[in-house]
Amino acid sequence: MIDTNRLINLFLELVAIDSESGDEREICDFLKQYLSQFTKDIQEDNAGASFGGNAGNIIARIKGNAPAPRILLNAHMDVIAPAKGVKPVRDGDIIRSDGSTTLGADDKAGIACILEALNAIRGHSLPHGDLLVIFTVSEEIHLKGAHALDPKHLDADFGFTLDSTGVAGDIITSSPSHDTIAARVFGRAAHAGMEPEKGTNAIWVASRAIARMKLGRIDSETTANIGIIKGGRATNIVPDQVEVTGEARSRNLEKLDAQIAHMKECLETTAAQLGATVKVGVQREYMAYKHSEQIPVIQHAVAAAASLGLEPHFISSGGGSDANVFNERGLPTAPMGAAMQNPHRLDEFLNVNDLAGAARFTLALVHAK
Repeated sequence: MIDTNRLINLFLELVAIDSESGDEREICDFLKQYLSQFTKDIQEDNAGASFGGNAGNIIARIKGNAPAPRILLNAHMDVIAPAKGVKPVRDGDIIRSDGSTTLGADDKAGIACILEALNAIRGHSLPHGDLLVIFTVSEEIHLKGAHALDPKHLDADFGFTLDSTGVAGDIITSSPSHDTIAARVFGRAAHAGMEPEKGTNAIWVASRAIARMKLGRIDSETTANIGIIKGGRATNIVPDQVEVTGEARSRNLEKLDAQIAHMKECLETTAAQLGATVKVGVQREYMAYKHSEQIPVIQHAVAAAASLGLEPHFISSGGGSDANVFNERGLPTAPMGAAMQNPHRLDEFLNVNDLAGAARFTLALVHAK
């Protein structure tokens, strides 16, 4: 019942629409118009206004025609930069960008799967329960759109987020908590050629602190990274300030707290030893969840997989999604494999057969048997 050609063409149309985080206006308008084929109950909130974006979350409700659970379908509209002027290239079954941008399959593959499932429901008059479709903004910058969403909109029994690597039947049952750590190291400026001895190089201090940190894969549940360093004014000035921003994630909250404490201690101790000072701030971006395989949202996904002859695969993820926010707010939500591969990279791609499989799985999630 999934129209593969229509699905692929829709995906190609979506990735050609610029929608980096905070700049989702064009795709937001496109999606509201597209959804109007299925329902008139479409809202856009003012989420973007709360963090400087130009668009809000889309909330659409489609009335059911059969007794069945009320289901949320969710994906996000923004994509990781660089993603302006995406030129998708198809080579057989593979779609990728031309290499100058990301492809945007994260998460336009998820959007395409949801929209094609709605097309199939309408085109074949399939029975379904009440459907809630939420497309969020700025998911890629710490789930800002989901955080700004009014919880009153989460009126469903459970939900599915189409935003993960993997294929049909891949079910994410756990995801980590995520902390951002931001530090400003203060040294002392001096002329780098005439009197460097009078200066304290903040970049050097920060680099020594970073070199002491345990980073990368800490254990099976925990990761850490330093991702941004900003500092210095000129090569002939000993830099007196530098900003360091990183993160840590873990599916175990005690391990996350310990990793953040370790990173903070490296910064503070090193600064003190080398004649600098440092201010460190920590922000919890979202909380972990862990779903039992026996709860309704997971059992519903298992039944949908079985209806397609698929073996479900339960996966513990190292990434976050809107599902983290929805779960924290009391709506059991599980991400599903949505065909994307190598997200956040210039060599991101997907296989059109995997995309079609993910769309069939999305349809099976909402088709009331």
